[in-house]
Amino acid sequence: MIATILKSSSTFSAVNYNERKVSKGTAELVEIANFGYLQKTGNLSASNLREYLVKYSSINQNIKNIQFHVAISCKKQDYSHEQLIDIAHQYLQEMGYAESGQPTLIYAHHDTANNHIHIVTSRVAPDGKKIDDHNERLRSQAVLNMILNVEPKREAKNIMQEALLYFFETVGQYQAILESSGYESYVEDDLLKVKRGGTVQDSIAISEIENGASKKSKEKTSKRRKQLKAILLKHKGLSSNKDDLAATLKRRFGIGLVFVGKKDTPYGYIMVDHKNKTVYKGSDILNLKALLNFGKQKNISNNGQQEAITNFIHQLLEENDRLTIAELNTTLWSKYRVNVYHDGSIRGSRHTMVGQVRTDDYEILRKNFRRQWIQNFNPATEEEREVLCKLGHIDEVNSIE
Repeated sequence: MIATILKSSSTFSAVNYNERKVSKGTAELVEIANFGYLQKTGNLSASNLREYLVKYSSINQNIKNIQFHVAISCKKQDYSHEQLIDIAHQYLQEMGYAESGQPTLIYAHHDTANNHIHIVTSRVAPDGKKIDDHNERLRSQAVLNMILNVEPKREAKNIMQEALLYFFETVGQYQAILESSGYESYVEDDLLKVKRGGTVQDSIAISEIENGASKKSKEKTSKRRKQLKAILLKHKGLSSNKDDLAATLKRRFGIGLVFVGKKDTPYGYIMVDHKNKTVYKGSDILNLKALLNFGKQKNISNNGQQEAITNFIHQLLEENDRLTIAELNTTLWSKYRVNVYHDGSIRGSRHTMVGQVRTDDYEILRKNFRRQWIQNFNPATEEEREVLCKLGHIDEVNSIE
């Protein structure tokens, strides 16, 4: 995981940058704090947010570049956006940006294969003093490492012991369990060395792994293998590539999809069914060629392709009716090189018009956008939820956490 402090500014240009991403549907404002009247009125335009930050920062006229803008990113989907937000709270606390009254914006981005968030706040503290920025780039990564380094060796040992309780047949399958839990491993001197964050956390004797190997008969796993095949076939059709598919299976079903071989040209794969603590050889479920056949992209200018895109959007929303535009666009861009905008238009590169989302699907996306808008306020009481739902035209108050 990396924390990157981005260029500062005297006008909070980072707000415009992030809000442009929001308008394109490739990012969303997931948290807003201490923006006073703007939060009460819900008038959260980019210009209003910038003006508020500039006015807040004006209590200290000695600081020219008042913007603090940092991006926190992880490898692929090792951490969910929710987990990254939790890490961001700790990060801001340690860096000195979490005093009561500090205005803060957190955006979740969906425009790359790696989950990442952007944080925008002021370098001015609520008491008017400048927040310490001495050696901030060095401190930044050190703080992040400290947050993530919560007894990593004990955590690794627990994962390794838990993995021995799975049904697996080979050392390679045992390694797949570890990999699907976020660990790398390699064999050295009759030991399996287990790494995370570039550091060896623990090791286990190969003989211990071999002694722990066992398997379920194919007769006993027949029903589950058929279920897994059905899941693969269905969600393969709703995914743009193998990474997208793997992320969906992990998020929705607790299934790890671990590929064997080179990143772009794997020669096999392993399925780790965490729910049933069983590891399967991929070819026993679905052959690799069929699994990796995601279909070729076609020319998006023809009517047939426009229909294919709108049908694909409809399928995704049938599968998950809480899908946000930002989440939808992660898959759409990978598969068709298009994005859905907040007006319901479907556009390709350089904003070229491709088509329009179906009316009923657009209403679902709008509703999900309003629900996300309400969640940004972090309502704590039933009364707050009711007021926000009324403003956001959401009938189901219970749908707001």
